[in-house]
Amino acid sequence: MRILFDMGVYDLRNKGNVALLQVAVARVSALWRDASLQVITSAPHLLRLYCPHASPISPNQQFDWSQRVGRVDRILRRLPRSLLRVALEVRDGIWHHIPALGALLTRHKARVPASPTLVIFEQKNVTAEKNRAYVEMVNGMDLLIATGAQYMSDACCDDALRVLDRLEAAYRLNIPTAMVGQGLGPFQDAELRARVQTVLPLVDLIFIRDQIAAPPLLASLGVDPARVFFTGDDAVEMTWRARTQTRGNLIGLNLRVAQYTQVTSASNETIRSVLRAATRQHHTHLLAIPISHSIHELDARAIQKLGAGIKMEPAYVSQFETPLDIINKVGRCRVVVTGAFHPAVFALAQGIPAIGLVKSPMYIGKFAGLIDQFGAGCQVVHLDDADLPAKLADAIETAWNATDHLRAQLLERAEHQIELGHCAYQRIFDLVAARQKARANDG
Repeated sequence: MRILFDMGVYDLRNKGNVALLQVAVARVSALWRDASLQVITSAPHLLRLYCPHASPISPNQQFDWSQRVGRVDRILRRLPRSLLRVALEVRDGIWHHIPALGALLTRHKARVPASPTLVIFEQKNVTAEKNRAYVEMVNGMDLLIATGAQYMSDACCDDALRVLDRLEAAYRLNIPTAMVGQGLGPFQDAELRARVQTVLPLVDLIFIRDQIAAPPLLASLGVDPARVFFTGDDAVEMTWRARTQTRGNLIGLNLRVAQYTQVTSASNETIRSVLRAATRQHHTHLLAIPISHSIHELDARAIQKLGAGIKMEPAYVSQFETPLDIINKVGRCRVVVTGAFHPAVFALAQGIPAIGLVKSPMYIGKFAGLIDQFGAGCQVVHLDDADLPAKLADAIETAWNATDHLRAQLLERAEHQIELGHCAYQRIFDLVAARQKARANDG
């Protein structure tokens, strides 16, 4: 049994996406214990760190990770996994702080692009020949799974188109397909909308993480509702299982400054004044909760700028932290204030209230889904609200005072989503079994 996982975004720098991959791999491994698991990634060393039993496949088929001959890569391959994270941190530290030494270490370059943990974007405008090479990787697979995130949207148009190409290729080869933990849309780009209208109706199973926007959107694209199932975010299970029994006393903080969030530093002073007042009132500190270390989503830098001058809880921040490390950090909080999606998931699913800082339609929609799933435990504050200071202060105060009251309700809702997720993944198993039986009968 050969199973291919397509993450859409391949650098493994967004820990929310990594969590979704880890849960998908774990659930599939429980269904097929002897399966060969292969993951499309531009960061094979990070894949070994996060999913040690999966094998990497380069997103660009003209390259083969097994052919790497760079000095650093030879060392990283031979290191025990327990030392790999430290080695990656040292390597990246050298790259960023001592460029001359970094260049020396990679003087004998491998026959692939830049160091696999530094690859951020794939080549754009690929030729038809290269595009065929991308989709040919599905040949010989028994199942293709597009893992969770919201790359299937205008914000990640190129990534979405590549995933759609592979899903269509699998369909043509009669390979079962599933999309799990999906956030979908918007689809305003004409090329992307045309492709999703063509390909998504061909996908065997689509598991969605919101019940508000996704069902009507998929229906408008011609997708059979019988193929669509709500599961919530796959990372809910990892978070719920790691929940702490003791109440935290910090205010977790994340800010996502990116084109698709429409968030800039313009609101920083307003938000900062509210956070400063809240930490003083409740005799607490802020705790940085960065999720993404991709070059276009540098959460740690945005959080540092926003929290300047406010007491921050000392905490080791590493771009190679695991999702579980971050979930455990969130467990130290009583409230989480976040401009990114997964800090809210990592809070709500372990019984901690979350406040979303939103501006773009995409993020307004993402947090509307969380409110629908978790109720009063999730609040939203619009950054372009003229009454932003008062709204944010009131949201923090409400969440702080309601933590104990909300905990049981939030955990119950998380557990329900976990049950839905396992039932949905069982459908994948049944789909593959039925397809294999049909092939055997035809043969």
